[in-house]
Amino acid sequence: MPTRILVSAALDEGGLNILRAHKDFELTVVEPLNGPELANALKGMDAVLVRSESKLTRDVLWKVSGLRVIGRAGSGVDNIDVVAATERGIAVLNAPGGNTVTAAEHTLALMLSLARHVPQANAKLREGVFDRKSFVGVELNGKTLGVVGLGQIGAVLAERCRALNMRIVAFDPFVTEERARQLGVIMAPLEEVFKVADFLTVHTPLNEKTKGIIGKRAFELCKRGVRVINCARGGLVDEAALLEALNSGKCAGAALDVFEKEPPAKDNALVLHPRVVCTPHLGASTIDAQEQVAEIICRAVSDYLLTGAIAGAVNLPSLSAEKYAQVKPWLTLARRFGTVLGAAHDGALGAVTISYDGEISRFETRMLTRALLTGLLARECDNVNMVNALDLAKQRGHGVSEQHSEKPRDFASSITVKIGEAVEATATLYGNNDPRIVAFNGVRLEALLEGAMLWLTNNDKPGVIGRIGTVIGESGVNIARFHLGRGQSKERALAVVAIDSPPSAELVSKLKATPNITSVHSVDLTGL
Repeated sequence: MPTRILVSAALDEGGLNILRAHKDFELTVVEPLNGPELANALKGMDAVLVRSESKLTRDVLWKVSGLRVIGRAGSGVDNIDVVAATERGIAVLNAPGGNTVTAAEHTLALMLSLARHVPQANAKLREGVFDRKSFVGVELNGKTLGVVGLGQIGAVLAERCRALNMRIVAFDPFVTEERARQLGVIMAPLEEVFKVADFLTVHTPLNEKTKGIIGKRAFELCKRGVRVINCARGGLVDEAALLEALNSGKCAGAALDVFEKEPPAKDNALVLHPRVVCTPHLGASTIDAQEQVAEIICRAVSDYLLTGAIAGAVNLPSLSAEKYAQVKPWLTLARRFGTVLGAAHDGALGAVTISYDGEISRFETRMLTRALLTGLLARECDNVNMVNALDLAKQRGHGVSEQHSEKPRDFASSITVKIGEAVEATATLYGNNDPRIVAFNGVRLEALLEGAMLWLTNNDKPGVIGRIGTVIGESGVNIARFHLGRGQSKERALAVVAIDSPPSAELVSKLKATPNITSVHSVDLTGL
């Protein structure tokens, strides 16, 4: 079956050609869709690529099945319900670096236009009015730029504005002092940034914490004559508070590329305000940026579908193609290991502790944990994968913790899992592609994690192994491998029997009824 990809956006051909180059990809390109039309178009699709126009809402995402990945050609994902996508097990990728310079340059363009009244003066001159007195501006030189959000775009803007001899004061709780020194930026609390800024710009994602971050309280703190720029997301600046500040003179002017509602109404008071410069969401609209974001997101989606590599992930840890190739055998082991533990454990799953020992402790273990939980939760969740496994575990009250030690145990690398007080097991790789469980509740063994298997515990008595083989053979099932081990007490033993086909319920019942057999569990790792 071909891998089907929907492009609900106008993307640069250079990016689309990356997808067209793969014969197994079937590409459908449409004008941006929304609502029921988008949900209908997504039926049978493996991937979808969008810009900001198509809204992947909870309602849309819960109407489709089989969708594996969403690619957002740009940095923001506010048009995607990431929580709903995660619940559905859909990876969300974006291209945060593709339009960084373009967005920073547009912010600077609006700042300069705001300072020198360029659009208003141009409009007057086109009307035949040569008016110099009405458009006396201010210099950027020596002024303080307040930056709320010093991520990639904010950092590039700060570098450009330092070259204009501006003093940069910023608020960002995630930026270290070392990074701030590298950028030549003074870090300060948010309220202090409001107080000192001559020009105030915001570059944060839009969420519950940042919505209206520049609002009535901010304008109360700002100096009279502050100028505000928003090229990030509509809603970061409270439009009602901004209009009030403009009309009172507290705010000398504003430059807006984004609005709370887009497109804004024709009678929007900010759009019509004489001291406001507006553009229609052009922050990423350069030829250069459109080429870059299209190529970045198309390559990321292609790599995810073809190899499992994860670039620009919003709801997954990122893994380069090189790192994915390195960790892939361990991902296979972790998924199968978790599946076995889930099948061989009768009680309720409690707290899960995963220990990574030896060389593997230096890997991207967050992905390994997700893979292991995918297998472990398969017995109680129908739609679990590496995207939603961690969230599903938390929702079900299974506390999940990781431990790391570069000091190896019995192997150069190993994974040990504890489930409450009931289960403790260890697995490792023999060579590069030979996953095995090497310990299970104190029993040492070497059980290859592959195909259909029977896990049996028994009293360590003579003749038990023979009776197990007889019952399986009489059921017409061929034994491929027989792994044995017993605990330190030498009273209880474990038999792991690899068979050529999954056992019937009748066979499992017969084994359970066999004398000295204390438990029987069936697990099928075929295809994992």
